Amino acid sequence: MMGECLSFLIIIEHRIQLNGSAKKERLEEKYEELTVFIWLVLLDGSLNYFSVISEKDFLPIGTHHIFMQKLKTLYDGENILKQVKFQDRLNNTVLDKRDKAERVLETIIDRAPQLLNLTG
Repeated sequence: MMGECLSFLIIIEHRIQLNGSAKKERLEEKYEELTVFIWLVLLDGSLNYFSVISEKDFLPIGTHHIFMQKLKTLYDGENILKQVKFQDRLNNTVLDKRDKAERVLETIIDRAPQLLNLTG
């Protein structure tokens, strides 16, 4: 899902940049608003996954790849949402979810640090 969302964002951003009409500024604003919304949905999915995993001592068989994807989603989302153009669009919901994700990751690290053994 994440790959499809990001691909779609790239296509939309490119189309907006090519737009020479008077609507361009309004389209850019809407794009930024929807980008934050998409990342909120992706972060929410990752957060839900990590909330479940945080209760485990070991990753269930076959979930290491998913764990890594969700971890990357959190990392990428944080980097995107730190951009200056999105700062005014970050409401308390987004900030709360980012804080909760950090706490859940800390729980995972405390309960099962071997989950983060990324060498294998």
